Amino acid sequence: MKALRRSFLHPCDVSTIEKIIEKIGDSYIYLVVDETTDINGSYIANLLVGVLNEQSPSKPFLIVCKKLDKTNHSTISRFVNDSLGILWPHGGNDEKVLLLCSDAAPYMIKVSKTLNVFFPNMIHISCLAHMIQRLAEKVREMYPNVNTLVSNLKKVFLKAPQRVDVYKEIMPNVPLPPEPVLTRWGTWIKAANFCADHFDNLKIILQKLEDKNVVSIKKCINMLSLESVKNDLTFIQSHFFILVKSIKNLERSSLTLCDSIQIVNNVILAMEKVPGQQGKIIQEKLLYLIEKNVGFQTAKQITAILSGKEISIMPPNLTPSMCSCMKFAPITLVDVERAFEIHYFYHVQFSKLSLPKAVKDAYASLLLQQ
Repeated sequence: MKALRRSFLHPCDVSTIEKIIEKIGDSYIYLVVDETTDINGSYIANLLVGVLNEQSPSKPFLIVCKKLDKTNHSTISRFVNDSLGILWPHGGNDEKVLLLCSDAAPYMIKVSKTLNVFFPNMIHISCLAHMIQRLAEKVREMYPNVNTLVSNLKKVFLKAPQRVDVYKEIMPNVPLPPEPVLTRWGTWIKAANFCADHFDNLKIILQKLEDKNVVSIKKCINMLSLESVKNDLTFIQSHFFILVKSIKNLERSSLTLCDSIQIVNNVILAMEKVPGQQGKIIQEKLLYLIEKNVGFQTAKQITAILSGKEISIMPPNLTPSMCSCMKFAPITLVDVERAFEIHYFYHVQFSKLSLPKAVKDAYASLLLQQ
């Protein structure tokens, strides 16, 4: 195993890093950083680096995938700073870092303030797709009865082929109800929208099921019999389905900064039009998220300049060439989330092999860099 690491994995890793360094060169760059826990409960941090230019979007490179003892602003700051030492071993390129994208965790806000000492031109933006997902989570909190329906409807047809047959008999060309997963952005509202579209047929299906004493079926029947649930589903579909569409649009690759900001602005305008007490709650939540995301205002300033608006002010410390390089700046964590999915996949696959853990981790990290 030592021979494998020394003669194969290490040279491949060095070769890959050299290619990344060559492609990035002295360009302005953006950083995408996030952490998660793997199947063993270990903290795993990823740092992606991409080139910023006005010609075309660039695919980010995974520089480091590292296991951390704990996650706080100190460990993440050291992780980012040390990782950039791989990219620029001789230093001297601190002004080239223009953007840091992360989630909105409090320790990530502290990370950005710490790193600004070393990278004075760096703008920190909390993932805008995640910001919209936070609104979707607030919607779920506001409608507990709909949440009961959505969560139990998932259980009704899970590993129940006879119930699925009844479902297909009533709605032969309609897929099974979508499964809402909290870690998959927008899936809860999508599931609520499904219930609104097929409300009457779902009532018929549940009434035809023979095992009505099952808790999940009873809860679904009870929720569907409430007039308030029907009204809530109507309200959610009318005012909040735009959140699902916006998250999906932000996850597209090759978006310009102007396009991304416009998607978010459309969400803001739509939420401002939501009537009643629900509208007030969601508007307060949105205002809180925007105020917390300081980099979003800076991104809007850059967007105004890139859009050619006459009355626009360039952010401090940025030059015209820096602003033009932000044309295709990414403002979501989509790429790093995909990297985590790949890491998880290979971790599961390697767990079936009788190889040392160090070899598995090294090989998974190498594959992610390709």
